[in-house]
Amino acid sequence: LQFELDGALVWGMVTLDDCDRHGVERALVQELLPFMQMVRGVRVAVLYREMDKGKHKASLRSKGHIDIRSVAELDGGGGHRNASGVTLEDLPEEHMARVLPILTARIQEERQS
Repeated sequence: LQFELDGALVWGMVTLDDCDRHGVERALVQELLPFMQMVRGVRVAVLYREMDKGKHKASLRSKGHIDIRSVAELDGGGGHRNASGVTLEDLPEEHMARVLPILTARIQEERQS
């Protein structure tokens, strides 16, 4: 897991190789998200799961008034204000580099309100 913004944002990635190596059912990987959100201070959690070689699913969760649906919509995804997702053709690191400034602004807005 990677922590950003003094721990307000946590993100991580699980690959197909990770699942195979550790004997984890791929369908259960999604269950990591609630635990990521339980970490003290986390306002946004993003979990990247490799679905096929080169294709990833990003699941985004937020607390409070932080709208992450619009972040997912940038790449053709969708969902709800506090729970959204998107399937990506690019690498998780590339996606996070694109959305980190947006998420940073949303977290800072919430801190100020």
